[in-house]
Amino acid sequence: MGQIFANILLSNPAKTELEPIETASLVDTGALFLYIPKHLAIR
Repeated sequence: MGQIFANILLSNPAKTELEPIETASLVDTGALFLYIPKHLAIR
């Protein structure tokens, strides 16, 4: 089995003045939730 990555665009619809961030993320097909690392969440 290999690892699958996807480019995602993170944005905050409640704060439209914040610039969206594009980042590569590891895909987990069995996940129910999204985990965003703290260094991305505080940007």
